[in-house]
Amino acid sequence: PRAIAIELRPMAASTISGHPRRRLELALSEIPESAAEARRITLQRLDGRPDGPARDIQRLALLLDVDDATSRNEALSTVEGLDLSILTPRLRRRLASVAAAMPDRGGAGVVARIAGEVGAGPIDVDTAIALATTLDRDDAVERLAAASPAPAWTRLDPAWRDRAAQLAARDVAAADLVASLGLSVAPATSDTGGLLRTATAIAVLAGIDAETLLARIDRASAIGWDPTVAWPDGGEDDLRRLAAIASDATMLGREALAIALMERAVDARPDDPVLLNNLGYALLEAGRSAEAAPLIERSRDLDPDSASTLDSMGWLRFQQGRHDPADPESAVSLIRRSISIRIGEGRTPSGEVLLHLADASWAAGDRAVAEDIWRRLAAPVSDADRRRRLAGIREYQLEVWGAEMVPSEAIDRLLEGRWSDLAAARLEAIRRGRPPFEVPGTGPRLDA
Repeated sequence: PRAIAIELRPMAASTISGHPRRRLELALSEIPESAAEARRITLQRLDGRPDGPARDIQRLALLLDVDDATSRNEALSTVEGLDLSILTPRLRRRLASVAAAMPDRGGAGVVARIAGEVGAGPIDVDTAIALATTLDRDDAVERLAAASPAPAWTRLDPAWRDRAAQLAARDVAAADLVASLGLSVAPATSDTGGLLRTATAIAVLAGIDAETLLARIDRASAIGWDPTVAWPDGGEDDLRRLAAIASDATMLGREALAIALMERAVDARPDDPVLLNNLGYALLEAGRSAEAAPLIERSRDLDPDSASTLDSMGWLRFQQGRHDPADPESAVSLIRRSISIRIGEGRTPSGEVLLHLADASWAAGDRAVAEDIWRRLAAPVSDADRRRRLAGIREYQLEVWGAEMVPSEAIDRLLEGRWSDLAAARLEAIRRGRPPFEVPGTGPRLDA
């Protein structure tokens, strides 16, 4: 593009033909640092076109990024006078998006007029976004509640899921309104799960409570949105699917919501060892060990050879001060059994489980084992491996939620990174002559 632009600049300046200028405009549009020049040429081209709504709307769109408030306000004044009834649906949608992008909500009046024109009829996703991001919150809620989502007319029209997911990065409350509207009618395509899972993730980020969230999912399910497609790991089992939704909430940083969802699952099926252990361990991590204990113990009664439950039980015993390595019910004994079962099943113990073993070993007096594990956990990860890991997390978010809802670094730290950080902190404390952590039941100690 740069070579083409160099060749075309003299031609565009010396000819009355618009063809070289148009080619130059297209070439410049592909060069990021030439955006201002491309915009200037486009504005010149528009000035030569006949008056009309399309030209006026495009001119305002081009002026949004120009530091010229006078020209921008003049262009806004022009579109404010447009007769909305003569605009095509696509042009009206374009006008809504451009007006909503005006600085300081300067286009709110245009958006409100469009909302009035639409009324209770079908509304496209771009117009819905314009309403949700521009109007006062109560006004937007009222208008969107009265509307219905318009299906895409062609495959070029944006999908509700894609637009809502993109909006969540800059305005999660508005995205929640838009996604909820998209779910208010039966799906118009064969994708019966994508928007449901994306809308749920957005609602979680927006601060929804468990009761309201489950009611939304139930309403959507009743009109054709399929939770088994949205959360395939849960299969046809409603409660395992509830656990999958809780897992999403955890990754999105809403651990309290995840616990509330898991509590509902356990209430409905109090003898499911997986659900019991999931809730018990979450409570243990939240510092609620007294509530966690009976759940983990019941899970072990039901499935005594579960590696996950044995690790949870070991970590519970650690917090209860059961550190004697000769005790088969001590923390270190149970965690070792958990790891042996994992290895026997061909699974690699996670960093979390290994940190549990290291901490339990230290508390049991085996300082050498503890420090060896901490050193392995704290070993630097190569830049290439870290990039691959983060790329995998981003790809996962795009697949299940439609966008990177939270920084992939935050999820990486939740899944693996924090165990490395904790191990490094323990080694640094030892180096400084301090105890690596407070051993439950004994108080701070450095020597085992």
